[in-house]
Amino acid sequence: QSAQFPGGEEAWIAFIEKNIDDNVPARLHAPPGSYTAVVTFAVEKDGTVSQVKILENPGYGTAAELQRVIKASPKWIPAAQNGKVVLYRQKQSATFTVFVSY
Repeated sequence: QSAQFPGGEEAWIAFIEKNIDDNVPARLHAPPGSYTAVVTFAVEKDGTVSQVKILENPGYGTAAELQRVIKASPKWIPAAQNGKVVLYRQKQSATFTVFVSY
């Protein structure tokens, strides 16, 4: 059984959307376009999030912002295998879009 954010996948997406500052790349003068950052993290046996590491960093503060939000996550429901609580690893991506300003 995989680790789960309290409330499930929809609640996890809502948590990220609520807490992420999607204007970071624009404030750091990123040219118009899309920037997808990817991090990996662990859900410990007690449900805490740890080992948040950047896998793909397109720059302009995007990966650091995603990393910040993941680190701020509340406890998860831990993963279980054969009835035992286990460490669980997960990837998460976020795409930031910078629009042309006139």
